[in-house]
Amino acid sequence: DNRKTMTEVIERKSKWDKVFKVGVIFFTFLLLLVGIAYALTDVGPAAANYNKNLAAAKSVGLCFNSADVAKYYRVADNDNGALLLDDFVFQMKAMQKEVDYSESSTTDAEFLKIWPKLEAFLPILKQAVEKPHFVFRRKMNTPWDYPPGPGRVMIFVTRAMRRVKIAGIRNEKDVAIDLLTLCAKLASLLDEEPETYSIVKRTSTSGKVEMAIRDLIPTHGRDPSWQEGFGNVLGLLEKQFDVKTSVRVEHWSLIRRAEIMMGRGDLTELGFKSEDSTPTVTMFSKIIPRFKSANISRLNELRAKLVESIPEDKEDIVGLKKALSDYDNNMWAHEPQDLSYRYLLEGYSETRGLGEGIEVDICRRNTLRQALALLARKADPSKGLPLSGRLAIDVGGGKIKIAPLTKGWIVYSIGRNLRDEHTSLNSYSDDFVVHLSTATVPPPPPVKPPPVTKIMTRGHDGILRAVSP
Repeated sequence: DNRKTMTEVIERKSKWDKVFKVGVIFFTFLLLLVGIAYALTDVGPAAANYNKNLAAAKSVGLCFNSADVAKYYRVADNDNGALLLDDFVFQMKAMQKEVDYSESSTTDAEFLKIWPKLEAFLPILKQAVEKPHFVFRRKMNTPWDYPPGPGRVMIFVTRAMRRVKIAGIRNEKDVAIDLLTLCAKLASLLDEEPETYSIVKRTSTSGKVEMAIRDLIPTHGRDPSWQEGFGNVLGLLEKQFDVKTSVRVEHWSLIRRAEIMMGRGDLTELGFKSEDSTPTVTMFSKIIPRFKSANISRLNELRAKLVESIPEDKEDIVGLKKALSDYDNNMWAHEPQDLSYRYLLEGYSETRGLGEGIEVDICRRNTLRQALALLARKADPSKGLPLSGRLAIDVGGGKIKIAPLTKGWIVYSIGRNLRDEHTSLNSYSDDFVVHLSTATVPPPPPVKPPPVTKIMTRGHDGILRAVSP
């Protein structure tokens, strides 16, 4: 019995030895496949260039922490108009909840009853915009600790443009131009905070002013005093955009987001909820060696190249769009095994669409200036644009367009989607259209009726008369 038992034990051991050997071979083969697959990715080479790309990023001034960013916010308190608006920011938040100002919910008469609460802010706002700088303070705890001030300014401008519309109906020129001037100054100052999101807020806010002028031109565009006011307001919106500095500052946000998504932080800080699926880069960072280093290395590399490629000439919108487009193309033009691009593709950046947004903003103003020049010069629209050079340039490099309608002429920009939709009744049309109701299409020449031959005939009363046959 003992011999039998020993034999069974030996046979059992031999069996498990074979299983173990097969397992070792299997896992060795699996590791070999993983190693080959890893070698085929770009993770290794990208991670190896980490220090090189980090040095390149620092050499062009990309920000990596709050200390880097803080130097762009150093403004003397006495020179900072935004510091005068603490009460404005607080009150606007309360008023936003208090009442709905939208035209669909409020008549003009109801709005005018509410307006004095907003009008009370005009003196402090006018004082704030005359200061040398306009930078809302932020705590610098995280890149997303944005101050509420710019958002409150945007809300005020939206409400003020409703009052401008009413002023246009009532022919209250001084009220309209005064509010347009103040709001243009506010809009142009919003990107003094050197962030890409601030540029987006600026173009959005200036767009509200530009659309208000567009809507006033059909009624008041021929009046020289209104024309002068509109021109001055447009001049206030012409301040150049500093995209290069904004891209440098935004890098802090992208680096911090990468740290959180790839293992050093709580995803809820980025807005993820517990029921949300885990981001791909988070999973990859846990199973792929050096994945995080490779992705941050690639981020530093491409952002450094972006800063270098943005033109120093801030009026070179074509060069700016090309730089931003090349940055996007570099992210997408890679092979599936190039895993060092995963974070770039999943990380959010305000630079996407930034160039187009600036271009659209500029071309709206070009359109308004062309329309005002046509009216000021009493020019014939059929002869083409009255202004040449950069003021004639539209989105995509074409020219601002003029077209006749049944009851007048229009001057228009084709907008971001690059489609000419000025004749479309679609409410989603992207065109920025200025109607020139005072410059009508010449009527067709009168058509002379053919000559009528008259014949003479005698009536019952015996009198001879000429009548048509």
